[in-house]
Amino acid sequence: FYGPVSEYRIKLRNPKFVSQSEWGRFDTIMLRVDPSPIAELEADGYDSAVWATDTPAGRMYTVFALDGLSVSKKA
Repeated sequence: FYGPVSEYRIKLRNPKFVSQSEWGRFDTIMLRVDPSPIAELEADGYDSAVWATDTPAGRMYTVFALDGLSVSKKA
């Protein structure tokens, strides 16, 4: 119910894998209220946060990249 889904391959140098509850901190609205998760990722040397979950269609990875332009993508 989020619209069309696409498959990509991206290159992350040092992702932090987070739980579902931690992922909520990276919500767009939450980051406007409290941007500290971004500062924490940077301070700990991570370039992104990744939440992995199982869906009826298979494993789904949701990525928050600190610098989207530095992440290469290939369809």
